[in-house]
Parts: sequence; C-alpha cells; structure tokens
Amino acid sequence: LFECAAAEQPLLSNAAAQIVLSQRIKVGFAGPYLLRADRVASDSGAETPMHGHRGPGIRRLLTGRILATIGDTTERLETGRAWLETGRDWVVGRNVHAGENIFIRVMLLPAELQGGLSSFVPASPEEATRPRSVSYRIFGEQKFHP
Repeated sequence: LFECAAAEQPLLSNAAAQIVLSQRIKVGFAGPYLLRADRVASDSGAETPMHGHRGPGIRRLLTGRILATIGDTTERLETGRAWLETGRDWVVGRNVHAGENIFIRVMLLPAELQGGLSSFVPASPEEATRPRSVSYRIFGEQKFHP
C-alpha cells in the first residue's frame, strides 16, 4: 500500500497497516502533477547508467538485492526495503542478486509525462548512451492539481 497525502493529513487510514517508510516529498516543479505507480525489473548483474528522474518517488524492493548509490551514499538494499529517490540526486543501481530484482515505485511527476513517457534523466551524454538494462510495467497514472 502506498499513500499520498497532504503534509497536514494523518497517514494511513487503515490502523492495521504497518508503515515501512513515511517520507515528506518536496516537488521541484509546479502542478498539475502525475502520480504514477509502476514495476521495475532487472536481471542479475544489470547496472543502470547514472541518472535522476523528473520527480521524486518511493520505491520498495519486492525481490532481490540492489547495490544502490543515491547521491553520496552507497548501500545494499535487501528484499522488503523501501527508499526515497528525490529525482535530483544521481542514482546508480546494480542487481547483486543471483536472480531477477523487482521493485515497485510510486512517483510524483510533471503531468506532461502522462501516458507512460519516461521520467529518466541521464547524468551526462555518456551515461545516456549506456544500456538501461531494466524492464517496466506501468500499473496506473492519476493526474491531479495542487
């Protein structure tokens, strides 16, 4: 369960739910906004180019293990772990699991990306030429105004 709410609103109307990550998200662009939920998968050994995204989002690793560099921090993310990517920090993710990695993410994006347009921003022209080595499946998008 992912929930997106205004900062002053109490979180999780379902008291039985366990909070894995609660994070205030700052959006660096004006609305309207697009809330997108999708699935990202990669094969063993795959590594992303250094990149950011057009907006922030929370991810949760369903299966696998990722060696993730987010900004100046590198850590190993295990199955079940949730994390925030601001969109502004450069990110490199490497699948260090023997099998496929799968994570779910929910991002706040500029509404102009509606229809599945990519939020990916390469860190440099050289990074843009590197293979992305991931597959995506969009679950849904919802456009809204602030």
